[in-house]
Amino acid sequence: MAMTGGQMIEEVRANIKRTTDGITNERIMTWVNWSQSQIADWHTYEEMDQVFTASTVASQKRYGFPSRMKDIMSITVQDGASSSKLTYVYFRNFDDCVPRPEQTTSGRPNWYVDFGTQFELYRIPDKAYVLNLRASLYPTDYVVTTTGLVSDLVRKDALICAVATMFGFLSLRELEDATYWKNEVAKGLFVSSVESDHRDVDWTPIARPFQSGGGRVGEYVSNPLVREIP
Repeated sequence: MAMTGGQMIEEVRANIKRTTDGITNERIMTWVNWSQSQIADWHTYEEMDQVFTASTVASQKRYGFPSRMKDIMSITVQDGASSSKLTYVYFRNFDDCVPRPEQTTSGRPNWYVDFGTQFELYRIPDKAYVLNLRASLYPTDYVVTTTGLVSDLVRKDALICAVATMFGFLSLRELEDATYWKNEVAKGLFVSSVESDHRDVDWTPIARPFQSGGGRVGEYVSNPLVREIP
């Protein structure tokens, strides 16, 4: 059974061997939340992937991403038989090609620009269209008043507690213990969690012809932190 936030507080407290007189529950909860966020930075687990539905507004080009979003995978516009995947365009390339979108006719969008906490559609919608977004989300933070909740990260309780314990010892400046929890406990748990995370299990690679252009400038490359905790 998944551990609640309150149980994680008690587990981390037992690891750092501190009573409530020295370390409050709120402080340990902060370490637990740091732990969740750090683990989600290291690897995007399948349970972090979500599908969202949004609706455009006529003459509005900018829209906000879902809260706590980490990465966006794709956006499709739903328009009956004309439904299609929106094409990502790097913002510098888009601005070169379409410096003022408002000067062109509105219609069904076919491009989107990812910039900051928003994305822009082009063409600017002429009416309400349904958008389906595939995105990954960071886990929800715990708060002390809702310690009965469980983590959005599935079967990662031991890893969350281990990394939170590492943060705790770092905060207490007990570096030897922090190093032990990082290298001897958290690292192995993290590697196991990544290896057991099933992704694209029903996917067969298909060779596709090379196409020039259309690639994302500055595309994300694999971060070594995904493989090993620093």
